[in-house]
Order: sequence, then structure tokens, then C-alpha cells
Amino acid sequence: MSMENTLRVLRQVEKTHKNLGLPTMFAKLIDMSNLGLFLVAERGKGKTTVLDTVRDCLRHRDLMQVSIISYAGIAKMADEIDGKSITMINRDFSSFYTDYLKDVAVNLIASLITDKVVKADTGKYHFHIDLEALSFLSATQPQMLEKLNHLPTWESMYRDRFIRYPILYWFGEPIYRKDPPRVSAITLIPDIDTVSIPKNITEDRAYERMMAIIERQTSEGRCQQYTDRLLKAHAAFNERDIVLPADLEFIQLFAGNLLLDYLLSDRVEGVSRPLIFNSNSYILFFYLLERGEASKVQMRQEYNVSNVTITKNLNPLMARNLIKGTYGKDKYVINKEWIDRYAGPVRSWFRERRIHE
Repeated sequence: MSMENTLRVLRQVEKTHKNLGLPTMFAKLIDMSNLGLFLVAERGKGKTTVLDTVRDCLRHRDLMQVSIISYAGIAKMADEIDGKSITMINRDFSSFYTDYLKDVAVNLIASLITDKVVKADTGKYHFHIDLEALSFLSATQPQMLEKLNHLPTWESMYRDRFIRYPILYWFGEPIYRKDPPRVSAITLIPDIDTVSIPKNITEDRAYERMMAIIERQTSEGRCQQYTDRLLKAHAAFNERDIVLPADLEFIQLFAGNLLLDYLLSDRVEGVSRPLIFNSNSYILFFYLLERGEASKVQMRQEYNVSNVTITKNLNPLMARNLIKGTYGKDKYVINKEWIDRYAGPVRSWFRERRIHE
């Protein structure tokens, strides 16, 4: 089968942790692609479960789990990590508790991901690290992502180095288990550069569409590189050295998550300002997708805020046609066009492959 490993992971995760199969697969593909990832969701929605599954069951190289990254910390571990290929996991980016530490951490990680090199030669620190490869997987709450967007260097230096993946519950309310999913170990091809992409894939309109979506996350210069890495990673995950149409079909399932970051971001106070993620609107969108529909009264009671606050954060969703209200009734639902375009393919793909048996 062309994607036996993917189906096995999805079935094993979804059996006990419904809605977390796709985030787990996406985190692993980012890991194999040597990129940076922020899994975005509220507390208790499964972010750390996803990272723990990658850490414990789907590891393919040296692991470094960190709670904080600084020049002092890097200096201490320089000899240990120099020359290695590493998966760096941070279970909660809130552990970087000041803006200065966040800026330093993102700067260091971006350098390691892009250049594979970081060095310091000052009166206090003397080290030179040259990695073979590094990926960075982190979990963060939407409010923290919004705060990261305000860093002066986020738009100019870091935004296109880290993929943001807002978790969505495509299949309604979750099945929740305290313990992480039981996922069988998989032997992985460590070097995705050995995987080739045939011409019929790169000439497919779906390939161009995925590049356009990923461009919203990164830049025109990086979108093809990131699309190719995800395709190659999925082929390698399934023990193949060539990308098939099935790989392209699969990564399209991530389109709604990847696009949501852009749709819920605004340039505040001018076109030269950075895009700022609207964490409150994302939370309400997640709430509606999980439940199918809700009223302002229900949302006010759920979040203990005023009608003005709920309306203010529903308005961006309405303006972008992500949700619709019902005339004469206090009822809101996800726009059917959005469901048909992004949720529908995910649900159909899972149903056809009998993931939820």
C-alpha cells in the first residue's frame, strides 16, 4: 500500500484521541522536513499529547526536549549537539516567560533551522555549533502566538521560518484519554533528500494550490521549498523514494489549518505593520466547529464575557465569511462554503479509508 504507515498512525491515534491524528502526522512531517512548528490551541486540546506521541513513538533521531533556550543554555550543550541531527521539542512556549527570552529563543532556533549554525565569541560565551539538521516542534496557546506576532523581529526575520498549525476538531467533540495514544514504532528514512518528485506532481493544480496556501504562512521564496519537503517527508514516512499523487492528496488535508492563521490575522495600524493573529476569533471559530452551532448567549456564558466582546470577536469571522448567522435568530454556524472546501475533504478522506471504525 502506498501509505500504510500513515493509515496505521491515524487509526491508532484516532481510536483513543479523536481529532488528533492529523496534527500528529503534520508534526511528524515537519520534524522530518527539518522545519519549525507551532501547534496552536487552547489548554487541554491535545497539543502536548501530539508532541509526546512524536517524541515517544515516532522518533527517528536524537531528541532534545527543552523548556527554555538561551545563549547560556546553548553554550552548555554545544559539545553534546555539535554535528548531530536533532529533533528539538518544547512542550509549552509559554515557558519563555519574557519578551526578551522569546526573541532570543526564536532567533537561535531560526538560525539553527535555516543555517544549521550558531556561534558566539564574546567575553562570556565562546562556542560554535554546526548541526547536520534540526527541527523544532512547540506547543503554544493562541494568546501566546498573538504575543509572538508583536515582537519587532517576527515579521522581518522569523515569520517564514515557523509553520503555525491551529488545531481544529474536524470530527466534533473529542474522545479523550489521559494516556498518550499507543502508536507502533515505524522505521523511517532519515534523509528526505533521497526522495524525488515527478513532473506529474509539480504540474498538478493541487500542487500550485498548496504552494499558494503555504505562501500565506511563509513567503513566495520559501513556499515551494516547504511544499516539496512536506511531500517528500510523507513519501519517506511510507518508506518510498518517490512522491505519488496520494502524497499530494494527503497534504491537502492540512489546507484549512494552514490557511486559518492568515485568515485570522490583521495588519494593525498600517500596511507596514506585522500580521497579528486574532486569538479570540480563533477560539470562537474552534468552539463553533467543535459544536456545530452556538448562540451568543452560549458563548457569553462559556467564556464569561460581555455581549460586546463576543460580537467584536465574531465580526472578523463574519467579515471573512468563515461563519454565518441566522436571520432573526441567535445562532451561528461555520460557513457551508468553508466546510465544503476544507472540512468536507478531510471527513470524506477519513470515511473512505474507514479510519473511525
